[in-house]
Amino acid sequence: MICIECSAPTETLYTEYSNKYVQLTECKNCHSEVDPYVEIDNVLLFIDLLLLKPGAYRHLVYNSMVVSLESFKDHYKDQRRRLPYHKSTPRLKVSIKNIFNWFKKYDTIIRLWVLLVVFEVYLTWVEEEEIYHTRERVPFNSVTLQLLMIYVNKWNALQQYMFFLAYCVLDNVLFHMFTLRLVKSWMPWGKTTNYSSQIVSYTILLSQGVKIFPILMLIWPYDNIISMSINKWIANLYLIESMKIVTNSSYGSIMQLLVIVFLLRFIVLNILVLALLSMITGDNLINNVLVVLSQTYFGLRTFVSELL
Repeated sequence: MICIECSAPTETLYTEYSNKYVQLTECKNCHSEVDPYVEIDNVLLFIDLLLLKPGAYRHLVYNSMVVSLESFKDHYKDQRRRLPYHKSTPRLKVSIKNIFNWFKKYDTIIRLWVLLVVFEVYLTWVEEEEIYHTRERVPFNSVTLQLLMIYVNKWNALQQYMFFLAYCVLDNVLFHMFTLRLVKSWMPWGKTTNYSSQIVSYTILLSQGVKIFPILMLIWPYDNIISMSINKWIANLYLIESMKIVTNSSYGSIMQLLVIVFLLRFIVLNILVLALLSMITGDNLINNVLVVLSQTYFGLRTFVSELL
């Protein structure tokens, strides 16, 4: 637990008396209340998250999630690891209980991740179909997927949904995996902080909540392609600022890390999509890579020329 103002460690957030009166703890370092968000409604907390208030992020990440993880740290340890090999049934029960406890321990992260993926699947599906049907200039980051959309559009609705679900899950897994690996190996904060992986994952999920706003564009339709692109850039800015708040690292190191992560994710994800395209069409993977590289190059050149 920390003070959300100065990040100084603290032993308690509040004191509860016998008459159920709650008194917030005063920080010994900055002499302000350690965490006023203990008494604040979730709606106001959500608004402060959108406003990028540092205290809101520190409250959720350090004083809410980490405290919850601490309470479960011994829950899914296998207490029966020394059982003889032939007693398979008890081992199975222990394994099931450990899995259940794992889901219970990371309940908040899992629910938020599932919610965001469900929205992202639908938005990605809508965006890629609109690009495909309007035949507008294809964004350089959608070139590979648009080559596959020729075949995906021939599938039924369930098959298309499963494809975009797998695509979005893989996209998120790669992003989290590369980010966590680089944070723990590159940033000093990641090497010295307990639960650094969980903290970074939760921070990413909180900052990416802004990506669900394009759902409103399906109710009040306007230029979806441009608006969704702007929304993605805003989500990236939210990610940079939230990482700065939580890790207290410099903007330069965070941006360098995220640029590397985006490049790695882009390369790996596109290679996997091209491999699937080669399996469907029977074409050579190298030929598909060359086609994508040429189209991506022209897309980037057009994008840069428009900016200049």
